[in-house]
Amino acid sequence: MKPFIKRSNSSKKTRKSRKTQKKRTVNLNSAPPFYYSRYYKNTHTIPKTQIIHYLLSNYKPYLQYKKKCDESNTIPLQLNECFLYDASYFPKGLRKNQLRFSLEMNKKTPLDKLIAYCFYIKQPTIFDKDTVHALEDVKYQIGKDISRDDRTINDKERNKEYYHDKASTNYSIADVFYQNVIDEMKSYTHQIDLNVVNKCALLSCQNVYGLITDLFTMQINDMLEPERNTVFRPEKHATFIIQPSQLSVEYHFKTQMIITRDGEPFDPEYPCGHLEFTLHIDLLKNKYFISEFAFDYDIDKCGPEKDMSEQSKSKKFKPEYMLPATAVSAGIVAMPFILPLL
Repeated sequence: MKPFIKRSNSSKKTRKSRKTQKKRTVNLNSAPPFYYSRYYKNTHTIPKTQIIHYLLSNYKPYLQYKKKCDESNTIPLQLNECFLYDASYFPKGLRKNQLRFSLEMNKKTPLDKLIAYCFYIKQPTIFDKDTVHALEDVKYQIGKDISRDDRTINDKERNKEYYHDKASTNYSIADVFYQNVIDEMKSYTHQIDLNVVNKCALLSCQNVYGLITDLFTMQINDMLEPERNTVFRPEKHATFIIQPSQLSVEYHFKTQMIITRDGEPFDPEYPCGHLEFTLHIDLLKNKYFISEFAFDYDIDKCGPEKDMSEQSKSKKFKPEYMLPATAVSAGIVAMPFILPLL
């Protein structure tokens, strides 16, 4: 009988190092369909593709830029740095108005930068940590936000209940989403671009809605000055299209708006505005645009009704004037919908 020989730890390390080496040499832009489930499922990390390297490497430069912005009392990202428009799109001094237009992408802020700023501005503490813990926090946040929102992937409804039924932790919920996207991709290709899959996951975070909505409300604040506004009971839904000739995300956002009236406090009993926009992101072309923006408001309805004498004394805006949609949207290049309307 041959004596029992215990395998040394060195042999185990060798097998582990070979597995790790294989993982590192795979091109993450054209990985086999099983790659994510084999190396990232049931872990706290995600593939370090180009978008992840961008997030990690540009955070310190962002902090330096933000410091300069703070010193000059400005903000690191404004609406006109993301979209092209002029002052006529947001006319000032009107107590009542209806805005309708589309917005093209400003190349000053490419898609990767927009994704990064969604995290830098809304959740900066994630990247104050080392790489390992930063990626853990990113995956945790992906799973957390996926379980809080509703979305459609190639006409398949993937709502909050779906993910809660499939997984029990935020990390495992993220795994289910990654596998959903990969399964759609592998139906037409055997080469999975994990950088695109990462972008789909990052774009599923509420940071995207949060930042874009903040940019619009800040612009509206400037338009309605000295009045202020805030969203009220927002509704949102995302649609993912994953096909050979189309990889895109469409966000539909609509909300009532609460606006101050003549310097009075916000009154949630009198929402007096309505904001709605559709944001398209084309992952094949790395572009984004607003296909439809709509904002209606009436300052006089932002609180209980006043008598005419009191109202005339308190008015700080110009007389009511309805700006035609054609005047607001003049000069805008009409852009086709990438995705079907929600």
